[in-house]
Amino acid sequence: MIIRRLRNAAIAVGVVLLFVFLLAKTQGTDYAGHDRFNADLSRLKQLDATINQDVLKSRYDLLSNYDPFVSEIAEARELRGDLNRLALGPGPGKTEITRALQSYSEVLDAREELLEKFKSRNAVLRTRCDILRS
Repeated sequence: MIIRRLRNAAIAVGVVLLFVFLLAKTQGTDYAGHDRFNADLSRLKQLDATINQDVLKSRYDLLSNYDPFVSEIAEARELRGDLNRLALGPGPGKTEITRALQSYSEVLDAREELLEKFKSRNAVLRTRCDILRS
């Protein structure tokens, strides 16, 4: 009888400890940070599509200036910084996330360099076309 009570008490203590452990695990998750991280990734995807559209518009003389490129790249840099700050927190897969953000950072830098080359070469092309039209 005493053994049965001790066993039941041990099971009850185990269940309570499991409940406390699971509660602590859920409290450690930063849901707001996770949502913000996902929103930033979604916005980066939108910016990527917008930049591609603006390149095409600019190439076919449907965009009169290059101001959208400057603001879009600036916003992408801000989002990159925000993502890096959000990735500093604890959590599973941190090394993979950090590595992916580093790769994205390199791609963004290369894309910015290519956009600068495109803008200068497209300006030269526009000038030559204007001369030929006159």
